[in-house]
Amino acid sequence: MAAASRKAQIKNLQNAILLVFFVIALIIFSMFFYSNITHRMKQDVEEIRHIQTILAVAGISQMGEFSCSGIDYCIDFEKVKAFNQLRRSSPEYADYLFSRLGFAKVHLHSQSTGNQLAEVYAREPETGEFSRILRFNIPCLIYDADSEKGSLGYFNITMYQR
Repeated sequence: MAAASRKAQIKNLQNAILLVFFVIALIIFSMFFYSNITHRMKQDVEEIRHIQTILAVAGISQMGEFSCSGIDYCIDFEKVKAFNQLRRSSPEYADYLFSRLGFAKVHLHSQSTGNQLAEVYAREPETGEFSRILRFNIPCLIYDADSEKGSLGYFNITMYQR
């Protein structure tokens, strides 16, 4: 009877050790799975931010506030001047632009001279708590109604992201 009791104790001990190893393996697998999932989620968030930034940047040259009617990537310089006056005089309009562009700087440059023609939008963050600063140049055609000529130019865009 003592031998049977001893065998039962050994069997119970084996089962307990097996259960402990199983629980440890389950914990290790869960930790690996969790870290892998969080890493993928962070990558997906970064990809979504990048796509949103590209869409915002591409949309700047298509904004009706200063684009030529009916011509893609064409900027009417007279509209840009009027746009700047409206932006500076109307806080509500500046808030509307902030909802579209967020913290960013947008300047219009001439390709031939390299000079900055106009500051289209500027709202920089007050603190340095932004993790990424993205810079883009988007080519466009600048039409000047005074000279009735078009010239090549580009938008220089700096966007700040958390």
